[in-house]
Amino acid sequence: MWGLGWCTKLQAKTINELQLLAGLPCFIPGVGYLQPLRIRDIAEIGEDVYNRYLSSLCFELKDVGEEISSIEGITTYDVLALQCLHHDDLKEMVLSAFTVFFGESVKFNEKYVIFYLGELSENRFITRDNYEFIRQVLRKQNFIPETVEEDYNPANERARKLIEEIKKNQRNAPKNKDKTLYSIISGIAWKSHIGIKSVWDLTIYQLFDAYYRLELVDAWDKTMTGIYSGSVDGKKVNLKDLSWSKPIKFNN
Repeated sequence: MWGLGWCTKLQAKTINELQLLAGLPCFIPGVGYLQPLRIRDIAEIGEDVYNRYLSSLCFELKDVGEEISSIEGITTYDVLALQCLHHDDLKEMVLSAFTVFFGESVKFNEKYVIFYLGELSENRFITRDNYEFIRQVLRKQNFIPETVEEDYNPANERARKLIEEIKKNQRNAPKNKDKTLYSIISGIAWKSHIGIKSVWDLTIYQLFDAYYRLELVDAWDKTMTGIYSGSVDGKKVNLKDLSWSKPIKFNN
């Protein structure tokens, strides 16, 4: 889909925000490249389907219930793989999600309980060892904030057996109650210089970066206007905290 920048391999196992802002793919060592989807791609897939794809791959342990998440040593990959073993509909969605984000076909081998790209003989596996990094990249690409995981105590034997009978995954849908993707796209298109014809070429990361950056610019402009007009006491304002060039902090 996109050219593979030389810097992506140099940044293996790290997430470089400058690369995300440039719309470059992220290299997953031994697997391939996670592609930054453009707004146009998401529009073609459909926002609901896209959110389901993200939810199926970007969930956190706390989202699957304490009985499962409290099992000692369990990982998000274990939950995902076990559900794919027992639920064909979820497996199909997960494989479709992986295929969309990697830009090439991803399959699931039930014997070894691994996902893989290309042919099995290529050894391009998605496993416990690299899935968490993949999950972190997807969350970062899509501006989904991470939460701090708590330390759980080992569960009893009953909880251990429950993992084989998982029926549902309480997925963490990356939606905002007050803002829709439609409204953000429209706002960025008309408020910025980008325009409605060009906004579709942005990656989802670039779109949200623009959205939150414009919020900072607006806050700065309103504060400075208030200071100049006398309605805001400049002595009580820390301009460094309002700088439009500061790192972006966001919340869902």
